[in-house]
Amino acid sequence: NGCIIEPGVVINANSVIGDGVIISANATVNHNCRIGDYCHIDVGASVASASEIEPLTKIEKDIPEKQALYNN
Repeated sequence: NGCIIEPGVVINANSVIGDGVIISANATVNHNCRIGDYCHIDVGASVASASEIEPLTKIEKDIPEKQALYNN
């Protein structure tokens, strides 16, 4: 609900995108990821397979596989 998905974005199978998420141009969310509510994935960033991003987190660079990121 209320997400913004810009041109060139790739979201792969079995990924869950929360409410109000912004995924900027040419970013990639690989398979089996969970993106929390109101996150922002910056231009060209890649979230690797099976990663989990806590709500309200901004991703500015590539995230390695099976990582959990928490907003401090």
